[in-house]
Amino acid sequence: MGIVNSIMCKVQRTNCDAKSAICNLQFIICFLALFANAAYAQPGPGDIKKTKSSAVIDGVFYYLHTVEKGQTLYSISKVYEVKVEEITSLNADAVTSIKPGQILKIPYKEKEKANMPKKNLQLKGDYFYYKVEQGETLYGIAQKHGLKVDEVLKYNPDAIDGVKTGDLLAIPGLPKEIQNTNEPVNLNDIKKDKEIKQVKPELKTNTSFNGNQPTDNEFRMAVFLPFYLIGLDNIEPEKIKKNQTDFPEKSRIAVEFYNGILLALDSMKKQGLNVTLDVFDTGNDSTIKLSEETKSKLSLADCIIGPLYTNNFSLISAYAKQKNIPIISALSQNNKILLGNEWVIKATPSVITQVEQMAFYIGNNYATENIMMLGNNNPKETVYSNTIKNGINTTVKNKNSTDTVMLVNTLKGIADNLKPGKINIIIITNSNPSQTTDLLSKLNKMKDGRKDSILVFGMNAWQSIESIDIEYLNNLHVHIPETHFVNYTLPGVKQLIANYRTKYKTEPTEYSYHGFDLAYYFMAAYKKYGEGNIMENFVATNWQGSHSGYWFYKSSVESGYENKSVFILQYANSTLIKVNK
Repeated sequence: MGIVNSIMCKVQRTNCDAKSAICNLQFIICFLALFANAAYAQPGPGDIKKTKSSAVIDGVFYYLHTVEKGQTLYSISKVYEVKVEEITSLNADAVTSIKPGQILKIPYKEKEKANMPKKNLQLKGDYFYYKVEQGETLYGIAQKHGLKVDEVLKYNPDAIDGVKTGDLLAIPGLPKEIQNTNEPVNLNDIKKDKEIKQVKPELKTNTSFNGNQPTDNEFRMAVFLPFYLIGLDNIEPEKIKKNQTDFPEKSRIAVEFYNGILLALDSMKKQGLNVTLDVFDTGNDSTIKLSEETKSKLSLADCIIGPLYTNNFSLISAYAKQKNIPIISALSQNNKILLGNEWVIKATPSVITQVEQMAFYIGNNYATENIMMLGNNNPKETVYSNTIKNGINTTVKNKNSTDTVMLVNTLKGIADNLKPGKINIIIITNSNPSQTTDLLSKLNKMKDGRKDSILVFGMNAWQSIESIDIEYLNNLHVHIPETHFVNYTLPGVKQLIANYRTKYKTEPTEYSYHGFDLAYYFMAAYKKYGEGNIMENFVATNWQGSHSGYWFYKSSVESGYENKSVFILQYANSTLIKVNK
């Protein structure tokens, strides 16, 4: 079966030109805005109690937890049954650390709304709850928040007869710590770094960009996403709204990715770029076919994003090669899609690239320290180990030395070679859940017993191993490579989150950030280089977006471009922080 539907959206107007497909697409996007992602339930420790302070912001309920001495993000997250990442996504200042007295905004679960004061559930606008302290009066509370008594009484009519210690008052507005913004995201707010130090310069080619150069500052983008529009008739909206059934997971990924793209379009429109967007649903097709109508639209594209999955990508990338159109693979880590097609741009770094960049980081920062690598006989891990060793030696310009990285085969070998007065770097390429958990447990005991300075560098896959104790990751200062990371401290990221909440009434997800960054980066590159040659110029910048970094590298004349931008993250205070520039 071929491509099911095509949707064309003109950014300058609010209505879209298409048949029933558009109604379906708008239908599922509206649904997604009704509910946020559910957190994984976990039991909470007994020394932290849920706060009674809360707020309603853009119609969404939040706890306002005040951090006390000795509390960590991990322990707080367990009490409220949310992930650490859910807390840091709402509290940018908590990304690196938290401190006593700090107020954290924590999402409410749907079932917990029953605990809110019933009289205030129908209030409109933003408000938060304030707990009356001993000796306070209604007049004093109103003054404290810059309000008149009548404004407070409007939200709390029962307070007309006075207030008593422990009462919860609904206060209109927002606490100063969590004021909303709704400004366009600007390219200048996102970090750019033109200095590339760790890989060879990209190969220049004479390839010219697709001939559809902008005559009126207009860009045309085609997007292939698996919306699975066929079958939406079986969705029961009321059950979804009542949490009696889930939104279709397969469609959710496409919609969240698409929401991010639309937000990028909004931002670029404010910067003066007109964009025409052609959206194609790949649906359930394992092998898609290009109709003449689809080919006609694709031939006009300045850039193609997708399909998301490799089995559909080859057909579209072959057509893009014929027409000299840049085509971006958003999710695939497989470098095979680059071979023989210089128009393919792979946005997600491969595992080999991840460990290579981690090696460069180690070589640049710890060349004079004691570096050991735990080896084994697994062929794949041997490839990773060799890549890391070569990367470190290359970085320290000591290719002929066998001493920069010491290979050891056992934990006893590590223990025997620990050096006091040095930082002991231990690199582990093993990702087997039980073996990795055992290794980290024993290394943790080794560190506690000998009081040695140990830093462990591991694999991205460790994040999904639930059996690893978070304290091991903290104590060993574990570093891992990561292809995506949301830096909540960037002004552009804060604006994106606020804009996303305003537009979709929910939180952005990994796919939302991914869609935003890809669309924004290539639209901004076209706006800058559209009159010249984008394929020779867009690779010159190491660009950090909201969720992804882009630093494209061409390994050979006939191959496409791979993204070499990798984040090096460290576990600290039970969360991950970015440590590389």
